[in-house]
Amino acid sequence: MRKVLVTSLVLLMFVIVALGQTSNGWQVIKLEDPMTGQVTWRAYSPITYSLQGSIWAPFVILAFDTNGQYELVSLIFEFPIKNSEIVGLEYLTNSVSLSTYIRWDNLNPNYLILWRPYNESNYFLYLMDGKTYTIKPIIDNLMKYNTVTIQINLASYGLLYYKIPLTGSKEVINTARNNVKKKW
Repeated sequence: MRKVLVTSLVLLMFVIVALGQTSNGWQVIKLEDPMTGQVTWRAYSPITYSLQGSIWAPFVILAFDTNGQYELVSLIFEFPIKNSEIVGLEYLTNSVSLSTYIRWDNLNPNYLILWRPYNESNYFLYLMDGKTYTIKPIIDNLMKYNTVTIQINLASYGLLYYKIPLTGSKEVINTARNNVKKKW
């Protein structure tokens, strides 16, 4: 049941994003869990295709989520990416992780950790800074730079690079943070 709910929410997210892509900037939406009433605000990027130009490679959205207690940044794929599809994935006690590269604007690439819990949807990979093992540098950089390029190696598609525009992300992330404080 949980998988069906998560899959439905992800598909709904992509429909909303596709319909809302009249502007090429970042946008914000309110997500409410129908069972618990928990509200999360999501700031998300425009749909981004791989730089390799493959029409078969999945497109992605970069998302910032906050519920007032926690903040996460995730790479959301168009369709599920199984763990066996991700080249270089490490299996840990309760999660899987991948060391890869991230590049802010035209700076030198830095280490990036992509991870997800075992029981999490295959649509998501969460981002964590490869030096500090925290989310804060990622969020700070989302609000500071104009683009981010993320590298991921998928067995069926090879090495893919996604260059995601960050124009407007600072304002939308601040809107999400402010909205979560309001009583709706």
